[in-house]
Amino acid sequence: MKKSIFITTLLLFVAAFVHAQWTNTTPNISNTNTGSVTIGSATPYTINASAALFPSATPKLEVITGIGGTTPFADLITIRRPGATPDVVSRQLGMIFKLSSESATGESDKMGGLLFESANAYANSPTMSLVTANVRRLTIDQNGKIGIGTTTPSYPFQLFNTTARSTNTGSSAEFGFDSFTSSTFQGSRLYFGRSRGTSTAPLAVQSGDYIGFLDFYGHDGTAVQRSGQLTLQVDGTPSNGIVPGAFTFNTAGADGVNSERMRISSAGNVGVAAIAPISTFQVNSSVYKFSVGRAPGPDLNYGTSYIGFNAARIGIANSANWTVEGDGYHNGGGVIYTDVFGTVSIAPVASNGTGTQTLADADIKSRIAFRVSGTGNVGIGTTDNSTWNLSGSTYKLAVGGSMIATAVTVKLVANWPDYVFKKDYTLPSLTDVKTYIDQNQHLPEVPSAQQMEKDGINLGEMNKLLLKKVEELTLYLIEKDKQDIEKSKLLQSLQARVSELEKTKSK
Repeated sequence: MKKSIFITTLLLFVAAFVHAQWTNTTPNISNTNTGSVTIGSATPYTINASAALFPSATPKLEVITGIGGTTPFADLITIRRPGATPDVVSRQLGMIFKLSSESATGESDKMGGLLFESANAYANSPTMSLVTANVRRLTIDQNGKIGIGTTTPSYPFQLFNTTARSTNTGSSAEFGFDSFTSSTFQGSRLYFGRSRGTSTAPLAVQSGDYIGFLDFYGHDGTAVQRSGQLTLQVDGTPSNGIVPGAFTFNTAGADGVNSERMRISSAGNVGVAAIAPISTFQVNSSVYKFSVGRAPGPDLNYGTSYIGFNAARIGIANSANWTVEGDGYHNGGGVIYTDVFGTVSIAPVASNGTGTQTLADADIKSRIAFRVSGTGNVGIGTTDNSTWNLSGSTYKLAVGGSMIATAVTVKLVANWPDYVFKKDYTLPSLTDVKTYIDQNQHLPEVPSAQQMEKDGINLGEMNKLLLKKVEELTLYLIEKDKQDIEKSKLLQSLQARVSELEKTKSK
C-alpha cells in the first residue's frame, strides 16, 4: 500500500513538473510552457513585428551561442550520432521540415530538409544535400563540387536535366564568368557536353548528333517565341580523340519557322544558305552561285585564292578540279583568281549545255579573258607577257584582238609641235626632204613600215609627228603661195610690157 502511494505521488509530481514552466539558469535552458524552448538564454526571443518575412514570430527552438570569443569553434552547434566503429557510424544525419501532419500517404511533396550523408560505412566521403519533395535538388560533395539535378557532380558546378535562367526587370539579365589568370591560354569557359548511352555508360556520338544549343527568345505579346539559335552539330564520324563539329546559325523568318542561315563546317568552310559548303566561302547550295576558296595548283601559277561564280574548286591542292553546275537550262559561270606573282585573272566559262562541267586548272587558265599583272599591266584577250613588252618597252594595256570605241583621247605629256610656227624654227628645204625620201623611202622622223610592223604605232607620238608634218606642209604651201603671187605679179608686169611693145610696133 505504501509502495502504491509512493508511485502515485511520484507520477503526480512528474506530471506537474512536465506541465509546469521550467528554467535551469546554469546552462540557460528555458521553457515558456507555450511551445518555445530557448538554449543559451532564459528569455525567448520574439521577432520584431515590422519584419517583412517573419512578423511577430516566436521561434519554437532558439539557440544562442554567445557574443563571441577567441576560442575557435567554441560556439558550434553539433548534431551527431555515437559510434566509434564503421559498422555503427551513422550514414545520414540532417533536419526534416514538414508542412502538415497528414498521413504518410501523398505528403512527400510537403517535406524538405538538409541531409548530410556518406556513401560508405566509414563516413569518409560525406555529401550535403538540400531536399524538397523527397528529391535531392542540390548536392555538395566531399570535394566541394556542386551539383544541381545530380548527386554526383563531375565539375565544380554542374547542372543536370535542368535549366538555368537569369531574370531581371528594368535592366539586362546577365549570366557570366570571371577568370583571373596571367596565362594566355586560360580564361572563362562555357561547357556543353553530349554522349549517347547513359551517364554511367556513355557511348560515342554519331554524325549529325547535336551537342549543344544557344537559343534566343522574344515575347510576341502572348508568349515567348524562339527568334534565333546557335547550334553545334557532329560533322563527320568520330574517332579516337576526334569529334568533328559544325556550327549552324539559325533565325526565325516571317513565317515563324526557325531555319538554318549559315554554317561553318568541320573543314572550316563557311556556307550561307549552303548546308554542305565545299569551298572556303559558299553562297547557295542548290548550285554554286558564289564561292571563295584556295587555288594552289601550278597550272594557275600557284594561285592564292579565287572567287567563283557558279563555279567551285573541289578537291585537295593540285588534284582539285572545277565544278560548274547546270541549273537545267545553262551551265556557265566564271572565275576570278590571283597567283603568287600578284596577277589577277578573270576567266569566263561559257555555257555548253545543261549538265555539270568539270574542268581542270589548265582549262580555267585557257579561258582567261582579262588579266592585270602584279605591276599593273592589263591584258585583254591575251596572257602572253611578250605581247606586253615590244622591243623592251613596257605597255600598260595589251589587247589581243580588235578594239572599237566611240572616242579615244590620247593625253600627251608635253612638246606639242606648235613650235613649227615659231620664227626661229628652221624649216627643212624641199630639196633636203626629197633627198631623204629618195634615200629612205619615208618622211623624215616618221617610222618606217618595217619598224611599225615590228613595234606597232604609238598613237600619241604618231599624231605629233603627223601634225608636225602637216604644219611643215602648211609652211611649204604658204611659201609656195607667196612665190606664186610674186610670179603672178611678174607675169602681169611682163604681159603689160609686151602689150606696150606691140602697140609701139603697130604704129
